[in-house]
Amino acid sequence: VLESNEKTMVICVDSVTTVEKLSESNIEDIPGSISTEDNEFITGIGKIGNDNELVQLLDVDLLIGQDKELVIELEESE
Repeated sequence: VLESNEKTMVICVDSVTTVEKLSESNIEDIPGSISTEDNEFITGIGKIGNDNELVQLLDVDLLIGQDKELVIELEESE
């Protein structure tokens, strides 16, 4: 379950291994070495745990907006 643009949505995924809460100090900008085309949906890089494992942070609003039919279905089901 996530909130986006003041709407609550449910997204089905295959699996979740962990859920983490990141502080702003553990979030970095996208490195310049990654091309714009490759990072269209990435908003930043997060560091998790003592070993600073890196994870990509995705712009859910942009991802959902790419599939207009999905957005319409979600709005109609509310």
